[in-house]
Amino acid sequence: MEITLILATLGTGSMVLKLSQKTALLIVLPFCFEVTFVTVLVNAQKALEAEYEREFKAKDELNLINAELRVMLEAGASLGMYHATRDQNFLERFRRCHADLQKLQKTLLSKSTLENELDVSEFNKGVQEVVTTFDRMEVLVNSGDRLDLMRSVFAGNALAGKISAMGNAILAKANSVNEAQRKNEAKLRTALDYVVLTGLFLNIVGVILMAVVFHKSTTGRLNVLWKNARNITSGLSLEPALTGNDEIAAIDNGLHQMAEALAAARDRELAFTENAVDVICAFDKSGQIQRINRASSNLFGYQAKDLLNTSIFDLVKPSERARSAELLLKATDREVTPFEVTMLRKDGAERIVQWALRWSGIERGFFAVFHDISEQKRTERLRQEVVAMVSHDLRSPLTAVDLSLSMLQAGSYGAIEDKAKMVLARSRESLGRLIAMINTLLDVEKLESGSIKLDYSTVSSKVLLDKAIDTVVALAESKGIGFTSTGSNTEIRCDAEKIISVIVNLLSNAIKFSPADSVISINVIQDLAFTKIDIKDQGRGVPAENKELIFERFKQSEKTDETQLKGSGLGLAICKAIVEAHNGDIGVTDNREGGSCFWFCLPI
Repeated sequence: MEITLILATLGTGSMVLKLSQKTALLIVLPFCFEVTFVTVLVNAQKALEAEYEREFKAKDELNLINAELRVMLEAGASLGMYHATRDQNFLERFRRCHADLQKLQKTLLSKSTLENELDVSEFNKGVQEVVTTFDRMEVLVNSGDRLDLMRSVFAGNALAGKISAMGNAILAKANSVNEAQRKNEAKLRTALDYVVLTGLFLNIVGVILMAVVFHKSTTGRLNVLWKNARNITSGLSLEPALTGNDEIAAIDNGLHQMAEALAAARDRELAFTENAVDVICAFDKSGQIQRINRASSNLFGYQAKDLLNTSIFDLVKPSERARSAELLLKATDREVTPFEVTMLRKDGAERIVQWALRWSGIERGFFAVFHDISEQKRTERLRQEVVAMVSHDLRSPLTAVDLSLSMLQAGSYGAIEDKAKMVLARSRESLGRLIAMINTLLDVEKLESGSIKLDYSTVSSKVLLDKAIDTVVALAESKGIGFTSTGSNTEIRCDAEKIISVIVNLLSNAIKFSPADSVISINVIQDLAFTKIDIKDQGRGVPAENKELIFERFKQSEKTDETQLKGSGLGLAICKAIVEAHNGDIGVTDNREGGSCFWFCLPI
């Protein structure tokens, strides 16, 4: 009853136990039931065995009584035959029966039960009197006294009849007792069968009840967890939160918190994507659009809902669809750098769009950001036109002016005064700096636009450094600056002339900003993928806020450098463009001994 109440309480959920407690109950309850069942079964079995034992003892007593009566009759008959025939064999048989009768008496007394102990005792007394009579009759038979023998025979017959009656009474009583025992045994067997069947029934009911309760309190709750986990992945609403303080309720509470966090993240993502300037969309491997934000109306002229379930290739210029499909295929198994695609608006206008793709193996689709670079491309074209204009319409006239001034300075147009020559020299110097600046600017534009082709060759780092040092050694000696070179001599595949110009530029800057009589250190470091060249000076260093800016055009470390140290601010920009054209990297760090450490890396 208590077990049923516990299971009912668990099933209603009014008491939700932890999984460890439920597991303990699933073990303890069947164990207690089985112990109780086995105890009852053993007791019933013992009671039945006791009845069997009593019945066996009663039958044994009856057999002994019957044996005594049989032996007693056989003894009397043997004695009579001996009296009639004087055959010693009958006498020996009589004596054996006499001895057996005494043994049977002792055995019967030792095995008699409380129920028939008095009857057996009286019976044995009568048997003893018969034995005594048999002894007297044996003496009388041998003495030949017929009168006394006859009296003994009559007395023995009377006593034998009495004993026989007593034995029959005991047998009748024993049979009655045996009948009662058999009925009791039948009842005990029925009770044992009832115990077995009842235990089996209760066992089945208990298993079913525990299965139902376990299903309702555990399996059913686990199904709720599984549904909630599936709903989270599908973005659906979760089942109501489970109550209780068990582990399942704790996990379910965590799932609800996760769902709330994901919902908040989706809301933020939706707000971000819907308000983004760029088009953000998702489409499958075939290009079918699954999601797209509102920015599509600005870029393509279509509302987002109108583009759902359409092909992204419908928006691509027909001549570029094959290339776009090929790039999408490559993006499924490796990362693809952003690429440009010409796309069509609803009104037919073309827009140049940069695609940034990411393949999702789980979603089996692409996440893409479309950035409109049409204006940027137009600006680049304008800049290229300006560069072309500067190259043709500005540099050529300046070169012609410089040529005219050189001829005038040389006296080709007649003699001029010394003061005029000095003015012409200063003019030509300023004009030369202007032409050099224009050439440098044109070089930067060509490098950044990729219009300059690199002449790759394999050259050792020692050759590159020696040629660069030879170029600036005169400038270094004028300030008493020396060079030290350490590291390995490694082979580098690059455009040697352009890399030498990078090293020359970095060495020139190091000389320019280093104090007199200092040392510039050059170190070559090689690893598995790159060769790194460090150039360390002992100058004033570069402020942290300017370490990124100095590689931009017209940027210098300090404002005073523009006036105190002559320079256009384009040298490091050219170095950066050349190194990046080699798929390398360039930067600056602080030198631990003071000054700066300019470095660049080139792939091996």
